[in-house]
Formats: sequence, structure tokens, C-alpha cells
Amino acid sequence: MNRDRVKNILRYCRDIDSEIKYYKKQIQDYEDIYYNTSGCIVYDNAPKVERKITSPVESAALNIPDHVSAKIHRLNEKITELEVLKSEIMQELSKLRYIQKSILHDKYINGFQWVRISAQKHYSVTQCKNIRNQGLDKLAEYFAKNALIESFNYPK
Repeated sequence: MNRDRVKNILRYCRDIDSEIKYYKKQIQDYEDIYYNTSGCIVYDNAPKVERKITSPVESAALNIPDHVSAKIHRLNEKITELEVLKSEIMQELSKLRYIQKSILHDKYINGFQWVRISAQKHYSVTQCKNIRNQGLDKLAEYFAKNALIESFNYPK
């Protein structure tokens, strides 16, 4: 794996939380449309009917089309996959020396500029870039050995 690919993976890691939030919003929108339980209020003095659906949850669940249930299921799977991916990326990043992971995290995940990073770390910009390159090379080795990170279909 080359440095550019590692950089792209780290930049994508920055956006994973936003992507998860987007998918959760889509699920919430589907649930707001199809899980409408406003007409399913159970009244204490209402007559009880045998062999009818009386649970508001059961009634709402029956109103959901199969294609919507499948979409919600796929979105939940995608959320889980992204959470695991972010966890794997952060786990591989944590294997680096402190200064390497700190610089890589600040540059690619937090999106800081080199001037800010060098001031925080008390190194020159050139030293920070050299440390970054060493960290990227090490991280490339770690990412190449991780099947999930290596095989994930990252957006362009």
C-alpha cells in the first residue's frame, strides 16, 4: 500500500461519523413515515377484541412495506460496517509511536495545517513532515495486513 492510499483512508476516517449520522437520519426519516403509531393509542376503557392486533408496535410493523424494511436493514448494516472500519483504522493508528500518531491524527483526521501542528508539537514543519512520512510508511504496512481496511470500497 502506498502513502497516498493511507492518506485517503485517514481522510475518509474523518468523515465516517458524518456518514453514520447521515444514515441514521435516513433511518429516522423512514421510521417517521412508516412507523406512525398516532392512530394506535390504547385506551383503558376501550372494548377488547379477540384475535385482532392490539399492540401499537405490531400494528405499525405491519404497515411497513418489505422494500422499506430491507432499506432500513441495509442502512443498519452499513452503519455497523462503518463503525467497525473506524475502530480498525484507529486501532492500527494507535500502534504507532506517540509523535507519529499524534501528527497523523492532527493532519488527516482533525485537518490541521502544518503551522499549527508544528507549533503544538514543538518541531519544525520539515521535522513534522518527516515524522509523518515515517508514520505513513509504518501505517501502510499495518493497513496492508488488515483485511477490512485493505478491502473496503472507499469513495473517491
